Amino acid sequence: MRLRATVLKRILEKKMTAKEFDLFMFLLRYQDDSGNVVGVFHKMVTDEKGMCGQSFYSALYSLKEKGVITYKRVCEDYDIHIIGNEYVAKGKKGNDVQFVNMDAKFFHQDSFKELTTNAKLIAIDLYRQLVAANGGKKYYNRNTFINTYKKKMNLCDKTLQRYLTQLHTVFSFKLRLKIYTISFNEDEMAYENGTVQLSENMTKAQLEAIKYTGIAKRTSLPMYCKHLAEPVNVDAVTAAPNTEAGHEGHF
Repeated sequence: MRLRATVLKRILEKKMTAKEFDLFMFLLRYQDDSGNVVGVFHKMVTDEKGMCGQSFYSALYSLKEKGVITYKRVCEDYDIHIIGNEYVAKGKKGNDVQFVNMDAKFFHQDSFKELTTNAKLIAIDLYRQLVAANGGKKYYNRNTFINTYKKKMNLCDKTLQRYLTQLHTVFSFKLRLKIYTISFNEDEMAYENGTVQLSENMTKAQLEAIKYTGIAKRTSLPMYCKHLAEPVNVDAVTAAPNTEAGHEGHF
């Protein structure tokens, strides 16, 4: 699960509802290196995230309207693309390619899960900055820090203060001479890269999509192969494409 810093910046500006965040986290979990999730059936999301069908569709449409995702309906499934979350930047080098590892232990602790949605977005952004900082600490002028997030997320003072109060459960905020020293409350730097279990529906969709990509035999399925104990081999794909399924492997 990885989230590109430029995508994080966009969702901070757009903000999210709780259901939109749940769907977004589902997509991060199952995306491939191009930010694609092929063969998403609504019941897979509702069962895993505990939301109703209407909440799934509302979140799907809203994330598209906010410019976070695009999608294509294929029969009863959806092929979804997270805009700009490609693992390798095409034609670019250097600092523009910065990712947050959403498999980090930090994001699995109860204190993070209990945050409200937009407090979680701020926590992800602070996590990104602290991981990049030497020693896991960052120093901010208090007014600059406050004004930065007010501007990023179009928040009033009262709302931002409410989010910052919640963030004390996951970060240490020490104020001295108008300077914030922000660090992790505990050593939450360990990473947990668990196995992703694909549904039969998503695996079939991937196998159908791969027929159109020109990938050589005996190569691993490009989506999720680094997460699976035994990567799926393209030899399993039948010779005749399933035109009824309609998966074309692009967006």
